[in-house]
Amino acid sequence: IVGFDLLSRAVVEFDVGAGAVSMGSSAAAFSREWSPLRLLDRHPVLDGSIESIGGRLRLDTGAGPGLIVNRWVSETAGLLEGRASSPVAGTPFEARLGTVERLRIGPYSVGPVTALFVTGGDGPIAAVFNDRDLLGNVGAEVLGRVRAVFDYRQSRVALLPKS
Repeated sequence: IVGFDLLSRAVVEFDVGAGAVSMGSSAAAFSREWSPLRLLDRHPVLDGSIESIGGRLRLDTGAGPGLIVNRWVSETAGLLEGRASSPVAGTPFEARLGTVERLRIGPYSVGPVTALFVTGGDGPIAAVFNDRDLLGNVGAEVLGRVRAVFDYRQSRVALLPKS
């Protein structure tokens, strides 16, 4: 797994959909529109929204689902009310599969997006998806639609539509 220890030493461009990574020592090699990047437990976090609910979203280039909605958001924001969804088996937490119409991460907006709505569960993985500091987790299905450039040293990220 390529993680923070390596990524924090370079400017890195991910094309998750193509399975490509390129690295440079300077952001000058990447002329981009940057958004502020925060780290939460050494994971990149961006401001964004799930439909009309604003907050912070974790970017996870190694996660498959486009969006995993944290349990507290699924429960308190009523995101499942009136939404078509079905139970999901085989996850380390209780969840329902559905769709959100619009997801915004930084300046980039996409939709519709397949989402897992966490509804319960115990254990360390379920606890990750009940973090009240985050709306949820953005994974490869969404990140595969963009090129993501991370510059951890300058605390910034660029999400660029593929040309």
